[in-house]
Amino acid sequence: MNTLLITPTLENRLNDALTGGALEGGWLICGPRQIGKATLAKALTSVILSGGSSLDQVNEQIHTQVMNEGHPDLFLLRRESDPKTGKLPANIKVDDVRQVISRFRQTSVTGRRVVIIDTADDLNVAAANALLKTLEEPPSGASLLLLSASPGRLLPTIRSRCRRLTMMPMPPDKISSWLEAQHKITTEDAQAATEASMGRPGRALELASGEGRKAKELSDGLILAALGKGDLIMAARRFGEKDFEEARRPAQELFLSRLNAVARQMARGEEETDLVFRAAASPHQLVEIHDEISSLVQRAENLNADRIHTALVMAMTLQNGLRS
Repeated sequence: MNTLLITPTLENRLNDALTGGALEGGWLICGPRQIGKATLAKALTSVILSGGSSLDQVNEQIHTQVMNEGHPDLFLLRRESDPKTGKLPANIKVDDVRQVISRFRQTSVTGRRVVIIDTADDLNVAAANALLKTLEEPPSGASLLLLSASPGRLLPTIRSRCRRLTMMPMPPDKISSWLEAQHKITTEDAQAATEASMGRPGRALELASGEGRKAKELSDGLILAALGKGDLIMAARRFGEKDFEEARRPAQELFLSRLNAVARQMARGEEETDLVFRAAASPHQLVEIHDEISSLVQRAENLNADRIHTALVMAMTLQNGLRS
């Protein structure tokens, strides 16, 4: 459990709940995307099914089974791709909920059972209503962990039947150290990914590996080219290359999140403001540029506009905005 990245406040609350045996019933785990909600849910499941009374009391065999989603007392409810078409449905449907609930009431191996709903935001109205009865009267030894990035959009009846756990952004040094120690990321890559993650460990890990590295490469190249430190046409053309197809949208998000992050740094008067943006006159200027580019990207997506042209206009908007 030493790999779990949560704030001391949340850690203390969870340990108190585990000590008192209070992690039964419905729990709503809230926080932005990629902050670690699913990781926390599985970590809690490991402790619950191990019979632990604190976060560090875990049976390693059970923990491995849970992380591999193979424990018989763990039930996962989420959108699953259609085996025939390969398409992902828009929602978790009522039949999915009923199927899990029926299995949930079967005999357990450990005396405890856990349902992880990833995410409750995906429940359609009928599915959410089907879940209410179980949240009102959960079977003995049952825990329901509902993950949500937008708890305000859930049915009030769902929210009222769950206790809430809110995950907050983590300090940069904690995330970069975690990337280095647990995922063998180099110091340079860990710091770069952490900078763009906005306090979200899952986002930092994605950016430091696989498609995330490509997304960061695209975003950084376009920003540097916009500031006269690279070939603007070449940087934009990379957004249209087949090898970068999966990285294109994350790269656009990174481009925008970097503007936001620097604007916040400047507003707080921090000294370590991103040196690339020394040309910015004020945080307000960066926010205006961010909003303009964000609208541009949204319109381009809606119209299925040319990817290279979209990237080029993003860079030129940044370039012209800073010059003004």
